[in-house]
Amino acid sequence: MGGELSQLKDADKPGGAKHVLYFDRRFVSALELELDLRSIPGETARAFDTAQQKVGATEFLPTPEGLAILICESGHLLWIPKENVQNALGDAAKIYAQPERFDLAALRRFDSAHKGWLTDDERHATRRDAVCQQEIQAALESSARTSLAQNGPQWETIFADADANHDGKAVPPSGT
Repeated sequence: MGGELSQLKDADKPGGAKHVLYFDRRFVSALELELDLRSIPGETARAFDTAQQKVGATEFLPTPEGLAILICESGHLLWIPKENVQNALGDAAKIYAQPERFDLAALRRFDSAHKGWLTDDERHATRRDAVCQQEIQAALESSARTSLAQNGPQWETIFADADANHDGKAVPPSGT
């Protein structure tokens, strides 16, 4: 009972496909991907659609060779080759561009087993490493400057409206 998804596409393309969220440790927000189910048998596509409505009815397993999707109730196994997954992730990262996490350099340097997360000991090592702490501080400051440059005028408007009488205290919304 297997099927192969011929394509995994970015979410902006039309075509009645199913959307999944991919959480990449490099980014703060998830990337939205589209599974193109047109190439698999109708029974399998219906089973996948039904499984997506139930918690825990579908399991996703990323492997070094690609992405396996198990539809638990029916036993269908869908396979997406690594190249398709990488292409879709690259496309989605371009469409939904976002900066990498500020602590990504520390993760790369201190994750000794390259498992994608830090153990308690590895996290403690990052806190004791002066260079790492300087890098994190510089990344945070850079992020703050960028956010202020991009959103400063809107924030000023919001704060000015909230402090209508200019006393430095927020005015509660009317009706409260």
